[in-house]
Amino acid sequence: MILVLDASAAAEVLIGSQRGRAAADLIADADLYAPQHLAVEVMSVLRGWVLGSEITAERARTALIHLEQLDIHWMDVPPLLDAAWTLRNSISAYDAVYVALAEALDCRVVTFDRRLARASSRCIVP
Repeated sequence: MILVLDASAAAEVLIGSQRGRAAADLIADADLYAPQHLAVEVMSVLRGWVLGSEITAERARTALIHLEQLDIHWMDVPPLLDAAWTLRNSISAYDAVYVALAEALDCRVVTFDRRLARASSRCIVP
């Protein structure tokens, strides 16, 4: 099965949280895709958790190393912009790129972003 992984799910998987373990089970046998900006978004999530004292800087750094090791098909963003633009009234530009990629691949987006999940039937929350 093909799945698109968003930053909210990827970050949880990478730190091994309870929610992350649920997502890891879901994606274990999947062919994973993600837009290139996933890496920067994950870093932003991890930074926020470090600044909020939810995780240590070392744990965040380890998660970033593991991100590089995930078997993800990294997709360029520019070819997705036209489809993402059509979603501008309901979700953020960043989220629209995940959904546009899922539409292009005819698959679902794995996310913990409930607002995104409510806005698009392409999303699945583990």
